[in-house]
Amino acid sequence: MKFEPGLSKLLPIELIKKYQVIPLAEEGQALIIGMEAPFDLQAVDDLCLLTGKVVIPRQMTREEIAVALKRFILDSHSVIGETVGEKYDPIQYDPNNQVGRLIDTILLKAVREGASDVHFEPEEQGWRVRFRIDGILVELVRPQLENYAGIISRLKILAGLDISKKRDPLEGRFQQNISGKKYDFRLVTMPSLYGEKAVLRVLYKETVGFTLDKLGFSADNLEKVTGLLAHPQGLILVTGPTGSGKTTTLYAILQKLLTPEKSITTLEDPIEYTLPGVTQIAINQDEGLSYVECLKSLLRQDPDIIMIGEIRDRETARIALRAALTGHTVLATLHTTSAPQAISRLLDLEVEPFLIKSGLVGVVSQRLIRVKCHCNQGCPSCNFTSYSGRTSIQEALEITPDLKRHINSNFAEHSFILAAERAGYQSLIAMGKGLCDKGITDRVELARVIYCP
Repeated sequence: MKFEPGLSKLLPIELIKKYQVIPLAEEGQALIIGMEAPFDLQAVDDLCLLTGKVVIPRQMTREEIAVALKRFILDSHSVIGETVGEKYDPIQYDPNNQVGRLIDTILLKAVREGASDVHFEPEEQGWRVRFRIDGILVELVRPQLENYAGIISRLKILAGLDISKKRDPLEGRFQQNISGKKYDFRLVTMPSLYGEKAVLRVLYKETVGFTLDKLGFSADNLEKVTGLLAHPQGLILVTGPTGSGKTTTLYAILQKLLTPEKSITTLEDPIEYTLPGVTQIAINQDEGLSYVECLKSLLRQDPDIIMIGEIRDRETARIALRAALTGHTVLATLHTTSAPQAISRLLDLEVEPFLIKSGLVGVVSQRLIRVKCHCNQGCPSCNFTSYSGRTSIQEALEITPDLKRHINSNFAEHSFILAAERAGYQSLIAMGKGLCDKGITDRVELARVIYCP
């Protein structure tokens, strides 16, 4: 079959390679393709979804496809060169149809507005896209494109996922070059009442360059955290709800501790960013790579510093504390609302009090809170929210010998807090109120982020 120049505009190269098909002609709403197995109905149905066209398969031999594929790649390169020259940007030029162009536009807008997540949500009538900006979901103008299934399939292909699996939760990653910078995206799909919902986490590589002094820590808390890191061994917990910046703080701590003399290994689920000089291990429960199993093996690999993405159960907590007692620095996250509550949480997991007293060095709890915009009443630069950007509020707690006396089977959190306050502990609420008094944020935002009586 004859391969006509210019057909490279009809299908993106990833689909060509995945399905081993060649676009042969376009006739109105019909797309004629060449493929070795024209009776592969699954592949034909997938391409119908992704292109929004009626796909008509034609028989081609494997050799014909291989020859055509070489010409296709050359043709696609020439089309790109003619269209945008050396300044090619996949956001400005997309060889795919409306689906690809819409996704590129959404990703460009997400990056420009600093969104942390992009939600693709099916509804009874149509679908919508929402960005999470500064911790708040903001709805975009609803796209007119009706091919929502094609949107999800396109995202899955980018993330290397099986588009035929529509009833299973799936996770994947991909990288996109946007306006000259590379961005990582983590995709999670989930079946729902009206179709698959997809959420993209936008991973900004420049975030990895953050140091502790640039994360909004107060001078007093920064000094306390630095003091915790000076301990030659022990467990340091970073607590807070999802989206409170715990991972960013842990990465900043790792970069502070990173030296050529130290062996640092992280256990993460999933790996958010790549850290040069650090061994990073992705937890995968389906393949037997749980936190517990990885920790047991890791301790036989002579690490100096271990980061645990999250302590979820008693065994992980006990192994982490025992590692802290045997000469290791262990960093981990825990879901609690305050630093003192971390003690209660460990006890709830049935960790022995003597292990906590012996192994726990300190706890850092934090939240991300929106900062007042210079306009004070709403303007285009803050999307008329009166807030622009976020900073963190934190509380840092060192487990001193005096505080250890309160950690027992009859632990009373209120008494522990009073003792901590006598030693200089300042709560999240106290720091938040201080930011309000300075005009950096306000009581409405503080009440949204944390209960504030």
